[in-house]
Amino acid sequence: MHKTTKALITCLYGIFLLLCIIFIPFTFYLFPFQQNITQILFGELIKKAASLLLGVSLKNIQVYSDSVSMYILFFILLLLGAVITIFLTSLKQLYKRNLKIYNFCTTACYHYLIIILLKYGLDKIFKTQFYLPEPNTLFTTVGHLDKDILFWSTMGSSHLYNTITGCIEILAAVLLFLNQQG
Repeated sequence: MHKTTKALITCLYGIFLLLCIIFIPFTFYLFPFQQNITQILFGELIKKAASLLLGVSLKNIQVYSDSVSMYILFFILLLLGAVITIFLTSLKQLYKRNLKIYNFCTTACYHYLIIILLKYGLDKIFKTQFYLPEPNTLFTTVGHLDKDILFWSTMGSSHLYNTITGCIEILAAVLLFLNQQG
């Protein structure tokens, strides 16, 4: 692969990940109004993209886990990252700064990933991510459960699974931290 092409792909990757960190809202927010900003900036665009690209009329354009709106937002952020990358590389005076932009994006993504891995690892170990299924969930026919509820309830029923995966996530965070320090 050509050196310039590799640099462009690397820059695109870093910018895309940074955009994902900023605009994809999780159940905990990077900042309190993250969901609102994402909704204002991308809500109508998500709705139009769903209609044009997939032929789907979205009733709920709120971005949440495993939804059409989330996948469309990923696609939009990838396109936006490509536009930003092309813009930055087209400016001659910023061409030398691309390495600094890439380093900043990489460092931000490393720190964010370390925090996420630690958060979810500790949540699993202390049983705050996957709960034991509630009685009403246990007595509901599987076909009548939402796929998210079914998944979370199944994962919450195994304490050993939670402990092992939590420890693996914490180990991954520590290794990433040590790798970045070195």
